[in-house]
Amino acid sequence: MPAVGQIVTSDTWLDAFVVSGLLTGSPLEIENIGTEEIRFIYNVASPTLADKVNSKVIYEGQKVVLPFGLTYVWIIGAEQGSRVNISKPATQNTIFQNYQEANTKMGHAFKFSIRATNIVAGANYDIGVQTGEMPLTIKARSLSFLGANELIYSAHEGSTYSGGTAVFIGNQGRLSVRAPYFSVSQGVTTTDVGTQYLPNFSTLAAGSNAASRLGTEVVGDETNLKANTKHIFRINCPAGAGTASVVFLNILCYEGPLDYPL
Repeated sequence: MPAVGQIVTSDTWLDAFVVSGLLTGSPLEIENIGTEEIRFIYNVASPTLADKVNSKVIYEGQKVVLPFGLTYVWIIGAEQGSRVNISKPATQNTIFQNYQEANTKMGHAFKFSIRATNIVAGANYDIGVQTGEMPLTIKARSLSFLGANELIYSAHEGSTYSGGTAVFIGNQGRLSVRAPYFSVSQGVTTTDVGTQYLPNFSTLAAGSNAASRLGTEVVGDETNLKANTKHIFRINCPAGAGTASVVFLNILCYEGPLDYPL
């Protein structure tokens, strides 16, 4: 028998096959009929509460269909609890969407921009990024500037910083009210830059020495940032490069669980 109106709490993973009475490995349709999000994870034998970070979200009013052949499927609720229907899916058509379109519709796609002025030769300008309970994937970044001959961008994790000015983070899915779990501050004071995890991006000024741009990165060239971690995105104006009078850094990112359990 399918599970109808099954209560899902926030402190216990429920075996979707057991509560629905369906055979292990059967295709499943999980529908969130409550007022809070729920999460699910699959092919993990005995998940703990720490596995929430690798789980997928089903928002209120939404449903997912899981294919035949999964050995384990577990569900867990939000703090206030939620309700789900679990059943065998009916025959249906399949609609394919690219990741960016799906991420935007689901409210997982975010964008933020940094504007800095008068970065002198030999100086650094640091942006602090504190990730939340979900991993953060950098989808694209661009850097443009005026005045200097060269700027260098680098990325670091396990950083220690303080202060700065909070940066507005926009949700590209305007049908969603989801706020980001991560936060960004610009012009922070860095006491430990942490471990650099990407090679430097170095961009040179145009022939007129008026402007330069580090364009959008190659599609698929993504960077996954760890959850609950402090990062520094550093803009360095090398010695002898002059002063960067105006600098713009634009970043497009996705916040949420990854496609496959880690």
